[in-house]
Amino acid sequence: MSTLEFLTQRVSFPKVEAPGPTTEQLVKLFAAAGRAPDHMQLKPWRFMVIQGEAREAFGKLMVAAKEATSEIDDTKRDRLYNNAFRAPTIIIAVTVFKTHEKVPEVEQILSTGAAVQNLLLAAETMGLGGMWRTGNIMFEPVMREGLGIAAHETIAGAIYLGTPAGKRKSIKALNLDSFVAYWRG
Repeated sequence: MSTLEFLTQRVSFPKVEAPGPTTEQLVKLFAAAGRAPDHMQLKPWRFMVIQGEAREAFGKLMVAAKEATSEIDDTKRDRLYNNAFRAPTIIIAVTVFKTHEKVPEVEQILSTGAAVQNLLLAAETMGLGGMWRTGNIMFEPVMREGLGIAAHETIAGAIYLGTPAGKRKSIKALNLDSFVAYWRG
């Protein structure tokens, strides 16, 4: 399959299982992420890997973050906690804002997004499945504090990685006219 075919066939894998990426694979994933477009080579990102028993603490942190802002019932509490076990490896992508006269914050956010995309593409080339999910809970003060997110940082996403489970999602044809226009001045 050509690179272009690969890119146009990319899908998220909402269901993954063990095994997750090996240490060697993680090194390659982060090397791919590090090659994202990055104006002035700021590397405005960092990644946190959550695996093994740390997922239990992450699940408890998600519950605590939600409980800090609203009342939740046992069903919601269990669902939030269990989200930490939807993949053997969770990577939290963080944009680290750096002051630079030529690189606005929005560019740094987009660069982080490109790094995450590179990571997901690299994962798929290794036979791994992944999905990028975040949700409002990641921006709650309790979550930010629990993950050690500084004031000059923001969470860009939670990337869930593992071995694809089930069938690959079918790909719908894209209607390019719905999101592409040619400006004629």
